[in-house]
Amino acid sequence: MQWDGGNPSHAAAPLSTKFLGQKVSAVKWMSSQQGAKRLLTGSWDDRVNHLTLWSVPYVRNEHSEHGGHADSIEPIELSHIPMRASITSLAKGSNDREAIVSTGDGKVHVVDILHGSTLEIRHTWDGLHTAGCACTALETRSPDFKIASAGEDGRIHILHLDQGEPVRTWGDGFGATVNDVAFRSQSEFFSVNSMAQLQLWDVREKGVVNTFRFENSADDGALQELHSVCVHEQGNKVATGDNCGVLNIWDMRMAATELVEFPESSVQCHTSELWNIQFHPIHTDHVFTASEDGKLLWWNTNPHDEHQQDFYLPSDAGKLNVRDLINEPYGLGVNSIDVEDELIVCGTDGETITLFAPEF
Repeated sequence: MQWDGGNPSHAAAPLSTKFLGQKVSAVKWMSSQQGAKRLLTGSWDDRVNHLTLWSVPYVRNEHSEHGGHADSIEPIELSHIPMRASITSLAKGSNDREAIVSTGDGKVHVVDILHGSTLEIRHTWDGLHTAGCACTALETRSPDFKIASAGEDGRIHILHLDQGEPVRTWGDGFGATVNDVAFRSQSEFFSVNSMAQLQLWDVREKGVVNTFRFENSADDGALQELHSVCVHEQGNKVATGDNCGVLNIWDMRMAATELVEFPESSVQCHTSELWNIQFHPIHTDHVFTASEDGKLLWWNTNPHDEHQQDFYLPSDAGKLNVRDLINEPYGLGVNSIDVEDELIVCGTDGETITLFAPEF
């Protein structure tokens, strides 16, 4: 369906907006340190890009006009590492002193956070992708820590910290660009690619478990490239976003054994590429979408029933509560978002990071 609920309402003003002077491609909350939250950011499309660690002092203020949150928080830079290639994705490592970083030159890096505040590259997997092809996405999974990474050449790798080479690789280097990956369980993960395919993989298998292709063609007959994927906390609902701003929700309870022909629901929520999707890990009826159109939308998918057990995106637009967290009608693209507890952060092509603390 096309979301026709009118213009989304605007939520409370952001807690903080920090100008970095570089386009921000990726953001990731790290563990707290000495009462302050820590944030990792990566830049792109510059001669020298930067991986930067920030301290975010955050004090809950019950009398704040923001509804019980700090009136203002200013990220403080702790450390940065210059990188020639664009930073494409960030993930938490196996402990709170470690991060995993992918870059546009096809590499995956393990970065140590020394003494809680200093970044240092410990290990790099090189040659993961065909020469000139970026490593486009990665995600990690604990407790049996593993890394899933993917690239422009269609290759997908499973990496272990104690192994210098990938423990499993799919693809011959001539496939469709894989734009995003997301774990469903300790052994299964999803990927989305430029051929409009949502694919389910199992780290124990040699090939893809199942492929789902949504025939949502553009006016010129071209299939819509899928850019983002996110798995709901329950594991049976998967969200994908395409290059026309469509948010699809898939019911994957039978995905390993049956063909799922169509999404459970579809909403035209943005006017251009939907770069990132995040379900809230606690308030699981809430989902956030970030797009090239400059919008960061906050969806409450079931505002009338707090006891709903299963995530569902209703087809009735009147049942959707949608808020635009960034009130800039001509804003530049929002590339990345991350949600942790009560704080949300996004990174933009406007060279900013912005923090929000919405009331759920």
